[in-house]
Amino acid sequence: MKFSVRGRTLLGAALLSTLLLACGDDGNPQTDPPDAGVDAGPDPLLPGIAMLTDLERVVDVTSDGRTVLFWKQSNGELYFYDVATGNLEIQTTLDTEELQNQQPHAMSDVGHIVAGYGVRPEAASRWDAANGWQKLKSPVGPCHIDPDMPDLTATGSAFGVTPDGKGVVGLLWEAGCKTQAFIWKDTGGDGTMIPLQKVGRGSIQSERASVISANGKVAAGFAPDVVGEFNIDRAPAVWKDDGTGFLLLPNQTDGNPGEVKAISADGKILAGMWASADPNEVAFGGTTGFTWTEETGLVRFSSSTPASDQIVMNAMSADGKYLYGLLTHFLDPTDFFSASEISAFVWNKDKGMRNLQEVAIGAGISMPANHFLTNVMAVSADGRVVVGTAGIPPEDPNTGFPTEKLFVLVLPEGAL
Repeated sequence: MKFSVRGRTLLGAALLSTLLLACGDDGNPQTDPPDAGVDAGPDPLLPGIAMLTDLERVVDVTSDGRTVLFWKQSNGELYFYDVATGNLEIQTTLDTEELQNQQPHAMSDVGHIVAGYGVRPEAASRWDAANGWQKLKSPVGPCHIDPDMPDLTATGSAFGVTPDGKGVVGLLWEAGCKTQAFIWKDTGGDGTMIPLQKVGRGSIQSERASVISANGKVAAGFAPDVVGEFNIDRAPAVWKDDGTGFLLLPNQTDGNPGEVKAISADGKILAGMWASADPNEVAFGGTTGFTWTEETGLVRFSSSTPASDQIVMNAMSADGKYLYGLLTHFLDPTDFFSASEISAFVWNKDKGMRNLQEVAIGAGISMPANHFLTNVMAVSADGRVVVGTAGIPPEDPNTGFPTEKLFVLVLPEGAL
């Protein structure tokens, strides 16, 4: 099952749908949960799928798959969604008026949200219900955003958090408005801020730690690199919690950006997106997925016709065995502007790349008519609870845009 689009213009709109997600009345994964009793424990996560509207963006899911973080970007509201019951509850808000880059990026298993928050300054911040928003103090900023408004400053933004909420990663704005990756540890009080080694090269100085391992020992994201005469703004990078780091494959980015977007619980397996290995695709900004370990080095994904596929990897199971994201397949591999098909995928070493929707249907899950899963944004530790974007194709793909939704999918045991 794939979602077809015409050419690159509509494809761009479809990719944008990963930012325009949607909660409504199309059901939830659970059907007739048992009555709660004194010893009943939490409601079970029964296999099924919920299609949701009106919430605009899906952010993250807890390791146990029981809670999803949604963001209504238009008014800044942040919601927790209970996967077992379908209950939705607003938690807090982000400012939507002054700085549009205030946005949430991850959640912990114990109710933390991390984001860029505030306007004077906007800072890497962590929220929980008991303490509200805590701005993490930076030793290297702030950046003065507008010379005519000296109090309008930014010191950083947070992008990843450990399951226990005690480790946060992101970027710090320096006084010169360049960025440096960081790891922050909750050691009491203001915590311990660790600016990470600058591993990038060239004239561009923009580095960010986007994800952190569950044990808090490894962070990864991107830093700039140099390819020939060109400065690349993003190349995959990794850091340890002692502050040291390195580029995964220096000087080998093929002229296009890439970054680490997922990490295993122990920090030993990384995955993300990078330039396509096909030189024809590189010329048009083609991307593919990759994995990396110390033993294997960097391994890019490919197909029998590399120019016909683009892969964006966004998530992985805790053990790193299952990878998820968006696959774009161009029907004519010789024509970059040909019609294309997009679909959410799951990949593992034994079974290769599989269409997630087909996996769900094969496991006995009933899919709403004319709905297509288009991307995966986050998964539970075991890989069975998957959250992402979906779409309803327009009647005329040449003139219409898809209706965007978001989905919460619970796969049965053994489905992967």
